[in-house]
Amino acid sequence: LGCAPAFSAVMAIPMAYAVVVVREFAPTAGMEVPEGAGAPITLRMNDLVCVTSEDFVDRGWFYGETLQEIDGEETRVKGLIKADAVSRMEDFLLPLQQFERIKGAAARVCIFQFSDDYLKHHDLDWPFSHILHRRPLTITPGQLVEVVDESLGEWIYGFAIENADQMGYFPREFVMPVTQYIEMMECWGNDAERRTVNWHAEDRRRKQQRDVEEQQQEARAKKKSFLSFFCAEAKGATCACVVDSSTARLFWGHCLGAGGPRGVQRRFCPACVRAALDSCWSSKLRS
Repeated sequence: LGCAPAFSAVMAIPMAYAVVVVREFAPTAGMEVPEGAGAPITLRMNDLVCVTSEDFVDRGWFYGETLQEIDGEETRVKGLIKADAVSRMEDFLLPLQQFERIKGAAARVCIFQFSDDYLKHHDLDWPFSHILHRRPLTITPGQLVEVVDESLGEWIYGFAIENADQMGYFPREFVMPVTQYIEMMECWGNDAERRTVNWHAEDRRRKQQRDVEEQQQEARAKKKSFLSFFCAEAKGATCACVVDSSTARLFWGHCLGAGGPRGVQRRFCPACVRAALDSCWSSKLRS
């Protein structure tokens, strides 16, 4: 029974399967990583990350992606994920489910930071300023909290299970019932799986489109080369073309003009011959 992902930190991201960051990780210079696998991703506590490959798991890495805020915009970031810094979604939710079964309605998850300093720097009315022994409880996003008394309207009295000896008050809206939190996480995980499948399908579609365009460009370049060769051979000469009976894919061209060697044969692309027939010297060939 430890921490759950912070409400503010959890992001609906695409994934093959969801993992939750349980230990912060920042790559360092000279760190040993699988060659050609990309750069490691910086991991923040309680973030959701999407694992898309386990090819490097025997070396302590997953490959995946997450959304990170870069220059004020959420950006899809791909790279290596430290395997021992994350936990699979189902494994992560299991302690919360156990906590909820034991504590029932008293089980809460902190979703926003709250402390004595928060009261000092934010416009939040502290209703117990006249009672010395009533103190605010410091809680951080992801902490599991047990409710002792919630009869005071917008304020709840309780403690974080990591430090049961320290009790205090915190705003009701700064925590969420564990049951709702688990449902939310499962929903986000399912949505993220579908989103990742769609994103990767789109990646494949774009790659296939680029491959087709490159093949078309290569074909156009070859056609241009054939046509240039054909025109160079035919320039200044009367040229006759016939289809080779052994293959319908090639033409035999016979240079018959006085400007070149008589009767020399060349192979030409039929598409290029047709293009030439319809352009420069079609009238000569047809006559």
